[in-house]
Amino acid sequence: MRVQANKAALKALFMNRVGDIGYLIGLVFVFFGFKSVNFSVLIVILETVVSVPCSLDVAVTFYDMLLVDVIAGLFFVGVVGKSAQITLHT
Repeated sequence: MRVQANKAALKALFMNRVGDIGYLIGLVFVFFGFKSVNFSVLIVILETVVSVPCSLDVAVTFYDMLLVDVIAGLFFVGVVGKSAQITLHT
């Protein structure tokens, strides 16, 4: 048996699952935060979130931007996990 090859395959499988889970959680946050996963709808929503002046409603703008940051971070974890880059490279 090729023990090293089996161990490497298990490591790759584990790292891909980390990426899958990060991407899935990010997608769930998108759906529950913006009630859509349609990119054309999300672009319009995000343009309104970013273009709102802070003097109108700081709490809503901060919440939306925090949600966008969390979603972007989770998608980044997904990309890094799927492509086995530095942070998830074994």
